[in-house]
Amino acid sequence: MSDPQAQGVEADGVNWMLERQEDGGPRFTTTYREAYVEVTLPAKYAHDVTPLAAFAGPVEKTVPDSL
Repeated sequence: MSDPQAQGVEADGVNWMLERQEDGGPRFTTTYREAYVEVTLPAKYAHDVTPLAAFAGPVEKTVPDSL
């Protein structure tokens, strides 16, 4: 995941790549991890990364960094 055009966010120590879906909802995919975790949210979360904080702990605990 080294696309210089990609939009990214960080939530509680976990980096996520942002993709907009046709319905306006965001899809977030973890970056810099040995396995990808993908989270698709409804359009009402198009500008809110708060739900990603709920996934940060479990991702950090179970999916090692690839760095």
